[in-house]
Amino acid sequence: MISRRLADWTLLFVVLFTIAYFFLSHEGLYAIDDYFYSRYAHQLISGTFRVAPDPQGLLHDPLKERPMIYGPVALCYLLFGINIISSTLWPLLATLGCAVLFWKLYRRREPVVAATAMLLLGLHYFTLNLTNYLYPDNILMFWCLAGSAALLVGRRAEARKVAWGMGFAGLSFAALLSKETIVYYLPFYLAVLGRDAWRRQNLRFWVAAMASGLVLLSAYLAFYQLFTNDALYRLHLIEHTNEFLKEGNYLLGNRAALMGRITWQPLAFFIGTGLGPLLLLAIAALLQPAAPDSDKRFWLGLGFSTLLFFWVGSTSLSQYNPITLLPRMTTPLLPPLALAAGYGLRTLLRTGKGVALVALDLLLCAGGCTMVFRCYMVV
Repeated sequence: MISRRLADWTLLFVVLFTIAYFFLSHEGLYAIDDYFYSRYAHQLISGTFRVAPDPQGLLHDPLKERPMIYGPVALCYLLFGINIISSTLWPLLATLGCAVLFWKLYRRREPVVAATAMLLLGLHYFTLNLTNYLYPDNILMFWCLAGSAALLVGRRAEARKVAWGMGFAGLSFAALLSKETIVYYLPFYLAVLGRDAWRRQNLRFWVAAMASGLVLLSAYLAFYQLFTNDALYRLHLIEHTNEFLKEGNYLLGNRAALMGRITWQPLAFFIGTGLGPLLLLAIAALLQPAAPDSDKRFWLGLGFSTLLFFWVGSTSLSQYNPITLLPRMTTPLLPPLALAAGYGLRTLLRTGKGVALVALDLLLCAGGCTMVFRCYMVV
């Protein structure tokens, strides 16, 4: 039997490795995004931050509408001074927080699942790379994982369902204040709500979640109505940004690439960025039966529904424009797929069925990753 200490030692290794990477590879500010976030954080502590939009009606910076990115950075500035380490401490803490959540959820019941998820997520190059830049993606990943974990645990809890429901709503709202792509989790959340409503289960949890969410959303819309005279200002800002960038989207300036973008390109992208093994093990979990009390179906459902919207969804309501295939855009996908992959690996280790096939597929993924890397180097 695999020791339950496996998850403990894995967490220690991932935390130490991530912190070492953070300090040894730190380069400072990377691009204009982290400059803007750090500037807003400085404005908060200096009292010069302004909520109102540009009075000239020019394209307003959408990064300003993500206070859960620069707000905690402002707190870091107050605690540790204004420097490059305190500017990027929040992404590091969010990344480490994901590993801690994996450990907390499954260190006792499923140590192999916990260890696998921590390794696949924590040692993924782009997860590490995003720890030392002030970008929203690992922060969003933490809120996504925390919210989905609250949904899972809160529905199963015997007591304090109201508190869990309120926590789920609050964590999801924090994700919304970090980056808009939390919306890719919404279809799965609605499906779980519909299932519970049909079976008349977890009603106290959902009433508390919906009531809390309604209060938060109403306050959010009222805030924008007060300061911008437009309750849907953030939505209109997103649409305005898409309109501003329409020459590069897939229906106008880049129409010829649309078919490839929604068919084979995402798969090549996942293999090329080193996510092939994670996807492969998650698919293996999908093909294996789940125990009645297993959480595997929850993470599979969340992971693959989010993957579907990443693959063919749109960043705009007014025009079809799939999300850019950049590694940092995948962070909401990674926690549920990493946990699903953990279940896949655990079953393979227990039964031994399909190990040879998975090993062959992993070699093919490695070969595909090498080919994609060489193509990028040539270009």
